[in-house]
Amino acid sequence: MRSRILFFDLIRIAAVWLIVASHVGMIANHYIKIENLYYPSWGGVGVTFLLFVSGAVLEYNYKSITSFSEYGSFLLKRFERIYPAYWISLAIALSMSSVGAVQLLEKGNVLLQISGFMAFTNQWGGEINAVVWFIGLIMSLYAMFPLLSAICRKNSCLFFLGTLAISATFRYYFIINHIGLRPEDWFPLCRIFEFGLGIYAVQHRLYPKWTYSSRQFYVFAEMSFYIFLVHFPIIYLWKINNLVFLVCTLFLSFGLFKVDSYIQKSIKNVAGESSAQSPASKPT
Repeated sequence: MRSRILFFDLIRIAAVWLIVASHVGMIANHYIKIENLYYPSWGGVGVTFLLFVSGAVLEYNYKSITSFSEYGSFLLKRFERIYPAYWISLAIALSMSSVGAVQLLEKGNVLLQISGFMAFTNQWGGEINAVVWFIGLIMSLYAMFPLLSAICRKNSCLFFLGTLAISATFRYYFIINHIGLRPEDWFPLCRIFEFGLGIYAVQHRLYPKWTYSSRQFYVFAEMSFYIFLVHFPIIYLWKINNLVFLVCTLFLSFGLFKVDSYIQKSIKNVAGESSAQSPASKPT
C-alpha cells in the first residue's frame, strides 16, 4: 500500500471514537460553549474533526477540478465511496428491529432515508439510524468542494475570514431563532468553516507530514467510517453493556469494511473496463 498521512488518519479515528463515546453516554456534558454559536458535546467535537479531515483529505488528493466532466467524475467517486456502505448499514439497522422497518414504510420516507437527506426535511436522521444526518451534510459539502478549494487558492485570507463569518452568521441565526431541528448541525453553510479549515490547512501545509505504510493501522483507520455508520443502531436497538457493544460494533464494522472493499474494487474494475472499451482508448 502507498504511504498515508498519519495526522489525517489519527484525526479521523479520534473523531469517530469521540462520537461513539458521546452516544454511549460515557461523556455526556458540554465542555465548550460560545454562547449562541458553538456548544457541542464530545460527539459534536468529533463531528468538527470529521469535517476538518474531510476537507483536508479532499484538498490533499484533488489539487484542482477545472471542468464539468472532472466535477461529475469527482461527485460520482464521492457517491460511490459513501452510499454503498451507507445503504448496507441501513440494511443492518433494519435487520435489528422490525419496528424501524414498519415506521419507515408507514411514513413513506423511504427515498429520503436512502438519500441520507432526512435532516433537510426537518426529520434529523430518520427512524432507522439517526447519525445519517451527516450523510446529507457531507455530500453537500463535497459538492461545494471544488469552488471552496478554488477560492482558497486565489485568496486564502478572504476564504478563511469569509467561511468563518458565514458559519457564525448562520449558526447564530438558527440558534437564536430556534428554527427547525438543529439546523446549526446539518445545514452546510453552518459547517462550511470547519470543512474549509481542512482545505486551508492543506493548501498552507499546516499539518504534520509524517507518513506510514502499516496495513494494520490502515485497516483500523478505514474502519472508522464503518464504525460511525453501525454503532448507533447497536446502542439503541440492543440493550447491551458497553463491552458487548464494543465487540459487536467492531465485528460488524470489520464485516462492512470487507464487503465495501470488495464493492469498491468491483466498481473500479467496471470503470476500468468501460474506459478501455471507449472509442478514445481503442487502438487505431
